[in-house]
Amino acid sequence: MAAAPILRCRDIDRAERFYREVLGGTANWAWGEGNPGYRSVTVFGAELHLSSFAGDGAFGTAVYIRVDEVDAIAARIGSVAPDCIEHGPEDQPWGQRELYVRDPDNNQLRFGQAVGRAGTD
Repeated sequence: MAAAPILRCRDIDRAERFYREVLGGTANWAWGEGNPGYRSVTVFGAELHLSSFAGDGAFGTAVYIRVDEVDAIAARIGSVAPDCIEHGPEDQPWGQRELYVRDPDNNQLRFGQAVGRAGTD
């Protein structure tokens, strides 16, 4: 079983472009032409749903995505849209190296890579 978080967006086409062009994601499918609309994208192995429908979620949602190469992701995003990087990458005391990125609708994507067991410093 897998979950697909729904991220609220104001402009469905702009949101999909961000996830494809900035994050290197893949568009899976789309429902609706323009707004309101609903899309599915895969970003670093995680399926995310993008929605510009009023009842689907709230702006400013946070999603955690586990990855293997957080520094490579930071380098890629930094070369395309450095202003999207909010924090990191940085090792956290809970055993993750994390990068925080904001999309155009203020949703936060937290990319985390395991770097050791928490509490073993």
